[in-house]
Amino acid sequence: MYHDRFLLIPLKVEDVNAYIKPIIDTVNGKLIFTDYWKEYPLFNYLNYNETDSTKKQLLTIEDKELMHAYNFEYYSLKPKDKLEARRIAMDLKMDKHVVASLMSGFTKSMFYEPLFAPLYIIKDTICVFDHYKDKLYHLDKNGVKIDSISINYNHPKNWKEWKNKMLKDDIENLIYAVYDKNGHKYIKQISTQTGKELGKYNLQFHSADKLKIHDGYVYYIYRPFESTQEKFFIES
Repeated sequence: MYHDRFLLIPLKVEDVNAYIKPIIDTVNGKLIFTDYWKEYPLFNYLNYNETDSTKKQLLTIEDKELMHAYNFEYYSLKPKDKLEARRIAMDLKMDKHVVASLMSGFTKSMFYEPLFAPLYIIKDTICVFDHYKDKLYHLDKNGVKIDSISINYNHPKNWKEWKNKMLKDDIENLIYAVYDKNGHKYIKQISTQTGKELGKYNLQFHSADKLKIHDGYVYYIYRPFESTQEKFFIES
């Protein structure tokens, strides 16, 4: 967004993946980035100081139950496949458990879900929503942990409605969680101070997609229900 206009800029996919996706934001002259890899149930948030080229680890995110299942894939392989996994791991300087999980297709199965624990910078405070410890962590602009508070918005009464998706309104500095009930999406504002839900807003149209929130307005694309018409773009 540039003021009140959308600007579309073409970029090469490899440039986006290599230089943009790992970098989340900047604070106090430092780049906030991640070593996230969707095929592994653990990643770190780090910062990079451009003045002295130093890196600092801020927080580690891990789904411990999923990690246990992930590592077990190696031990469930046949002896010859274990040998192959160790050989590949040695050649590529990787963990044999990672190789085994990729060999078995575990990360493409119904039992695996990529991690989702977003980081947002609100003013000069770093907020990390760890959905695996059910904690919201606050860190200061230097990356020093201030505190942590409990969250439960990611455990709605009907757990299927939680879609592992959150949005930030960069103008109002507000965070929203996105839910889906039978194709009807609704959002809840989440307080970055208390971790509590602050109201609920139902989107008008069925199958809303590509949601963005800007300056208090929700923008999304939708197609009329049970229709093959072209998609529409709407502000609400």
